[in-house]
Amino acid sequence: MRNGGFTLIEILISLAIMGLILSLGLLVNTNSLVNTFFQSEKTVILSSLQKARNRSMTNYHETAHGLCFDNADPGKPKYVLFQAPYSPNKKTNEYLEANKAVRISSVPDQFLCMDGGIIFSQLSGRSSAVTIDISEDQKKTEISINQSGRINW
Repeated sequence: MRNGGFTLIEILISLAIMGLILSLGLLVNTNSLVNTFFQSEKTVILSSLQKARNRSMTNYHETAHGLCFDNADPGKPKYVLFQAPYSPNKKTNEYLEANKAVRISSVPDQFLCMDGGIIFSQLSGRSSAVTIDISEDQKKTEISINQSGRINW
């Protein structure tokens, strides 16, 4: 005679199915979080490059502007938006924190702060040709700047 309840086996099977569904959902959610970090870092670099180029082309403060990557302190990598020429102690420098989880796998010398950074010429926006490779786990992308200052991604 049955009183309308669930048996122990039915409850265990239900819990196992729910656990399987939740673990698959967690896996998908983790991948989307990693993808968000990656896209966010790419957007920070792109918008900073565009901001430096726009400031140079509009002759903001009557000087050229640039962007560089400062990894002198590996625990706190950052991007620096600056008025040319680059100097680490300028009050006009704008600092943007870089995501430590995202690697700039190929850092060209021109992008490093210690080498002067990427500088866009006043009024024309011209720059030296540079390619920046960004990677995180198996995701990779490339941002390139040609000599006319065009930013491609």
